Amino acid sequence: MDRGGIYLIDESGGLRLERATESSQDFAQAVHRYPVDTAVARLAMAGMPFYAHHAELETTLSESERGEALRVLAIVPFRDERRVIGCLKVTSGRVDEVPMPARLALEAVASVVGLLFSRARADEVLRKFSRVIEQTASTVIITGTEGVIEYVNPRFSETTGYSAAEVIGRRPSLLRSGYTSPEEYRQLWHTIKGGDVWHGEFHNRRKDGSLYWEAATISPIRDEQGLITHFVGIKDDITDRKLAEAALKESESLLKQAQHLARIGNWRWDFRTDALIWSQELYRIFGRDPALPPANHTELMQYFTAESRARLSAAVDRTIHDGTPYETDLEMARPDGNRWVLAIGKAVRDRTGAIVELRGMMQDITDRKRAELARAEQEARYRAVIETASDGFWMLDKDGRILAVNEAYVRRSGYSREELLTMWIGDIEAQESPEEVRAHIEKVKRSGSDLFETRHRTRDGEVWPAEVNTSYSSTAGGIFFAFSRDITERKQAEESLRESENRYRNLFMHSPDCILVNHQGHITLVNRTCLRLFGVNSDQALVGKSPYDLFHPDFHPMIAARIRRMCETGEAAPPIEEKILRYDRSTVDVEVIAAPFPVGDGSAIHVILRDITERKALERQIIEVSTAEQERIGHDIHDGIGQQLTGASMLAAGIERRLIAAGHQSAATAIAELRTHLLNTLEEARSLARGLSPVDLDSEGLADALIDLAERITQTSGVKCRYEGLRTVQADNDILLVHLYRIAQEAVHNAVRHGAPGVVEIRLDPGPDGIVLTVRDDGKGFDITQDSYNRLGLRLMRYRAGIIGGRLSIAPAAQGGTLVRCEVPLSP
Repeated sequence: MDRGGIYLIDESGGLRLERATESSQDFAQAVHRYPVDTAVARLAMAGMPFYAHHAELETTLSESERGEALRVLAIVPFRDERRVIGCLKVTSGRVDEVPMPARLALEAVASVVGLLFSRARADEVLRKFSRVIEQTASTVIITGTEGVIEYVNPRFSETTGYSAAEVIGRRPSLLRSGYTSPEEYRQLWHTIKGGDVWHGEFHNRRKDGSLYWEAATISPIRDEQGLITHFVGIKDDITDRKLAEAALKESESLLKQAQHLARIGNWRWDFRTDALIWSQELYRIFGRDPALPPANHTELMQYFTAESRARLSAAVDRTIHDGTPYETDLEMARPDGNRWVLAIGKAVRDRTGAIVELRGMMQDITDRKRAELARAEQEARYRAVIETASDGFWMLDKDGRILAVNEAYVRRSGYSREELLTMWIGDIEAQESPEEVRAHIEKVKRSGSDLFETRHRTRDGEVWPAEVNTSYSSTAGGIFFAFSRDITERKQAEESLRESENRYRNLFMHSPDCILVNHQGHITLVNRTCLRLFGVNSDQALVGKSPYDLFHPDFHPMIAARIRRMCETGEAAPPIEEKILRYDRSTVDVEVIAAPFPVGDGSAIHVILRDITERKALERQIIEVSTAEQERIGHDIHDGIGQQLTGASMLAAGIERRLIAAGHQSAATAIAELRTHLLNTLEEARSLARGLSPVDLDSEGLADALIDLAERITQTSGVKCRYEGLRTVQADNDILLVHLYRIAQEAVHNAVRHGAPGVVEIRLDPGPDGIVLTVRDDGKGFDITQDSYNRLGLRLMRYRAGIIGGRLSIAPAAQGGTLVRCEVPLSP
């Protein structure tokens, strides 16, 4: 074979030479393309190999080839997967025909060439398609059938802020903003999984959190079998369009709102078509049903009063005649009451100058008209009020010359109105000099107003105190308006109040009791006695402190409860005994009286502290003497009356025996009854003795007394009462044991009477420095801040604990009820 070439079928169906053997380059340049209607082109597109010898070539060769000495021709088509895309053409002048091995070889070569060109063409198409996708202005996203992203183009990253690496393998839901409803997403998936194309819009969120709008088209991609393998989404950023649409809607809405708020309706009357157009607000102004057409000229006139109708008709006629615009106030007669409108109209001309339509607006000015009428009425009322006011009133020009005064100032000044209208304000001023008056005038001009006190002089020379409230208006060349009030009585009252305050301050500062003021949780004022009581040299050591800083911590709950109750009820708290902490941290017993009083828009608390150290010492002595006397009486009853009753009962027993022996049974029975009464009386005497002296002066006396107390409470009240703890208590001070017993006794009685308990437990336990007495019940508990609790023996219990150097606390028990605890040190 001498020459050969590879031809491809081009867009028009002709053969275009793609490659040629080196020996046929010149030939190829001459026959680089065969037209569609040539035999070679037809043979190639037929899709079957063609082999011809010299005798058959005349009808096959092109005109340029016929001059060559060709003896054989071979045309072998090649194809891609679907169609013929070209052929191999081989010619020779040295052989007579193409042998079979050569034919098979040519056909094999053609198959390979077709495959190579098919792949090359597919790669080129793919490259072109890729360049289109990469460079398109639209966002392109390809996902699998489950919505996992497999590809995004650069425009996607520009729009969303996410790189391809950040989103591939994830779902498009990462762009969701929450503004697209779940129903839209369900409809989308239903559509594309059904094989249809979905069109819609998304309101998505970029990586930086900003929102944007997209118009999207999402289509399914199918394979050769028609199965959906992927989904491709093509989306365009329509944020600007959406913003423009929103702005347009907002503008239209604002226009309607503005017309509604301003009560302005517009209209148009086209003479060429006799068409009338009314805005929605105009219907509202006239109270006309929007379902009706706009009112024509005749109907429109019926809405107005006769006087307004005549003015409007004349104005419209002038505008129609010569184009004169009009603007006038009109009164409308409506069933719901007359209203006022401002009517404006003008003519519109065409190119020839002819008037072709009228345009205008009407504004509901009813409120303005009513305000003007009300203002006129108000001005009349103000004049009447000012003229009849008890305070003086005057109006000045910018330099202080009097322009007007009311009757009250005329009377107080002693001048006539005519005289005052010729005077300058400095003529009646008795406190400021003329220079100071002028400076004051300039000051008020700058500030706009002033409220001050001064003194004025009457016509007969009397000087009186005045409070002046003045304001300045720069309108009408500058005017001062001023009210003056005679404050003679107020000044007298203020002087009386100052004297009263001085008396109170002297009483406050020199009181023998400590008096302080608690305002908003801080001490704000103290008297001299407080300095001595707390051991400080200056009130600064106390002012600013919290009241809790001044009292022993044991009393803080009680103080908080009392403050809270006074704030809630506004009532004074009853006297109570507490301990304060002096500057050197020592304690002092005080009686506290507290009462709230109003301060501004809130309240403060007056607190009076009375040192009761001496009284406590006296009370301690009284209690000790009383206790000793009770013990003496108890011993006297036990040793005196008790012994006598014992002897009498024994004597009665002997008499009873002798009477029985003598046969006097009735007398013996009477003596037996007497003996029984004597024994009962003896038991009561012993019980009384135990009450007066309940504790034996030995180590087990206190525990035995508490056990006896528990047994008697159980027998008499039905409440289960038991004693637990120490059996022996070593104490040098016998009074200590008695007071501990009395504290326990009072605590138990309070629990039984007021706590409704089921069980009361009394315990004695060793403490860090001595002994701890506890009384615990499981009842309903009671509020120790209430007055009733003070009447239940708290004061006496605290007295007794203080006498023996103990610390008493009362608090709710952990499991309900009340816990009374007294910790007492014992001598070593």
